[in-house]
Amino acid sequence: MSEFREWLITSGKKIFKNPAENIGPGVSQLTTTTIKNEFDKFVKRHKMINTIDYIGMLATQQAYKQKSQRAIFLDNRTRYIPEFSTDIISVYERGNGVFKILIVGVHGTRITSLEDITQDTKLLLGRVKDTALTLTYMNDLLKIIGSAGVPRDNIYLCGHSLGAYYALMSGFLTKCNVRTYNGVNEVFALSKYPNMFNLNGKYYSLKGFTSYNNAISYRMFGDPISLLNQWTLKNVIKIKVDDMSVNPITLHSLDYMIDICIPEIPLDTGSLSQARRFNRLPLRNVMETEGKEFKKLEEDAKNNVFSQINDFLQK
Repeated sequence: MSEFREWLITSGKKIFKNPAENIGPGVSQLTTTTIKNEFDKFVKRHKMINTIDYIGMLATQQAYKQKSQRAIFLDNRTRYIPEFSTDIISVYERGNGVFKILIVGVHGTRITSLEDITQDTKLLLGRVKDTALTLTYMNDLLKIIGSAGVPRDNIYLCGHSLGAYYALMSGFLTKCNVRTYNGVNEVFALSKYPNMFNLNGKYYSLKGFTSYNNAISYRMFGDPISLLNQWTLKNVIKIKVDDMSVNPITLHSLDYMIDICIPEIPLDTGSLSQARRFNRLPLRNVMETEGKEFKKLEEDAKNNVFSQINDFLQK
């Protein structure tokens, strides 16, 4: 029950954004039936996935942004590493020491980029492996993997759409973990995968590329762009929930996938805990001010509907 209560409160912003009941100060009119009904509807409309895989989605989403506009924190344990990131790749670090995990996000096709659209066309024709942009992506990814100082078992290469192809290829060559989201694949070149891939004069074998064990592909049911993955990749997780009556472009978008999915372990996004964990708050001079912030947060929580839900569930 305690785990359900924690999950309900953390995810309450999605479940109870428009509560049917009028909950007055100090009076809880929320019934057990209402909680169950709202919870059941929420579960049917969302897909719970591994927390690291969910964070990989968030990191990949940030790769679409300019470097200066990317989020410093994805949660209070996951921070942006600008020195490893590029204009097309966002790199985040989670945990510390031997538990450190590197999460690398690769963005997909930008509709405003003629170069990206050209790459998509070549991908469909099975000619993407030999393009200059492919070499750029691959060189950047292999450089990050080689200089990060993190065991490859702890590196997750993540990509959306076209970026998923580069994440998968790089992960296969370096034996890192791979997570792809609505990834595209080569349609007419599946027989070419056993061939060698030439990267800066060094040849890599692509034998077994589509059956790489450490790769998981997430795809939205009904997305036509990632449909080929269903038959060509080994580990595919299909996301199908209630009320998916949206157009194919929306189905393919990473933003929609993030909205549909929730992490198994709720993310802690509290700004104070983020600052404290990464030594952004002084410990002495502002202790009094920080204490006042906590008091204000505590007072706000007492008047918050989610706090009332918590009280009700504890009875």
